[in-house]
Amino acid sequence: EAAVPRSIEILIMVLTTVVIGFPHAALDALLIHQNNSGSDGGPRNRAWLQYFGLLGLGTATWLLQPELALMAFLVMTVYHFGEGDTQSNPKSLGLVEMVARGGSFLVTIHSNHAEVVEIFALIVGGNSEQSIANVMNACTIMQICYVVALVSVGTHLVSNLQLASARNLLLEIVSINLMYYMAPPLLAFAVYFNLYHS
Repeated sequence: EAAVPRSIEILIMVLTTVVIGFPHAALDALLIHQNNSGSDGGPRNRAWLQYFGLLGLGTATWLLQPELALMAFLVMTVYHFGEGDTQSNPKSLGLVEMVARGGSFLVTIHSNHAEVVEIFALIVGGNSEQSIANVMNACTIMQICYVVALVSVGTHLVSNLQLASARNLLLEIVSINLMYYMAPPLLAFAVYFNLYHS
């Protein structure tokens, strides 16, 4: 197995995030404006207040309770990615498919356990082994939910292989899971978030 140097992983992550990921986040302002256009400004102002209120709450949580913030971030990541991936599928299986598609990054937590523990230790301050153990235990619960959802969606897709859309979605899910299983975590996340999701 050829290992990708951590410096190269970080470089790819930073470059693709700056070039692709940041513009993706910039869409928030456009969405707030678009969803509140034609209004008297009140709904738009409330939307911005909610947006910045959540941003402030998130920042405070990261500063005061990084362990809790990381766990919440992982749950919200499953939701965000799953919602984005299922939005264009009129035959979506709802929450089950959202978890099965949005939780693919959980594969790397299993397949690259030691490296993920190291990354999470950096994120939560690394000052408590118990904090990392708590986050990893939460990840285990998330992974169990993910596997149940993935098996459910996979079974549904295999039973509908006569449909091109089912074959394409199955190929997509298998490919993304293989990438997360085989690639180093930062590289896999950079490819998924910055090249696929964005």
